[in-house]
Amino acid sequence: MKLLNYFILARWHNIFIANLAVYVTFILIGTQSWYNLLICVLEVTFAMAFANIMNDILDIDVDKINHPKRMLVEGLINRKKAKLLCYIFLILTIFTSLFLETSSRLFVYFYVLPSLISYNLFFKEKPIIGNIIVSSLLGSVFIFTELALTNDIKIMTVPFLMAFNLSFIREFIKDIHDSFGDKKNNMNTLPIILGVKKSILFITIYIALSVPLFLIPYIIKLYNINYLISLFFLIEIPLIYSLFLLLNNPGINTFRRLAHLHKFLAALGLIVIYLTKY
Repeated sequence: MKLLNYFILARWHNIFIANLAVYVTFILIGTQSWYNLLICVLEVTFAMAFANIMNDILDIDVDKINHPKRMLVEGLINRKKAKLLCYIFLILTIFTSLFLETSSRLFVYFYVLPSLISYNLFFKEKPIIGNIIVSSLLGSVFIFTELALTNDIKIMTVPFLMAFNLSFIREFIKDIHDSFGDKKNNMNTLPIILGVKKSILFITIYIALSVPLFLIPYIIKLYNINYLISLFFLIEIPLIYSLFLLLNNPGINTFRRLAHLHKFLAALGLIVIYLTKY
């Protein structure tokens, strides 16, 4: 049971989805280097575990209101052990990067790690910029993996943009949900500045614009009909459903439900991207 608590602390489900993105990139590129795939999986796993645990350590007070079931808040793992584990995963991230190609190693050193640390320490509570950083980090799994496998970036730009947009929507909805606790802890996210009603308007407009934008890769013939069909059923319909809920039933339960739905959309988006190969 204690081991399971550590997996939950590291947010194994988020790490699992990110590693699916690594594998989808591996398939789309068509490389046969299983060794490099393993290194990518380890690097993504260690970096995300480091960032997620650091996030929970810094957010204990806020999580007492927004996420009272978190491991540190419930006392199932003490803060000292969490800090030790955080340092271990940081060391493992740096060590594993030594086995990467130069371009992907530099990507880790000069983009991934600085962004992860600065987000948690400085930008998480800042309006918009925190959302942009975390969304780009999640999407950058595609970019990192292509760099690590081919030493170049050619085909994973569109998956990066899709992941960025879906992540941005989810992160902003999470900010609306968390604004009640964030406000008590003097945070300064956009939903606190704008208020809930204006924030809902902002994200509904963003989702409404994203729905047609996701069609562009098909319109410009970058992807085939498989992309269009899977996109419609797996991404577009849930996004339209999100609009319906936000406009007709705004409330904390809706925000919580949509945050979970959009985490699931990240996995569905991988299916959409995967099907572009066929």
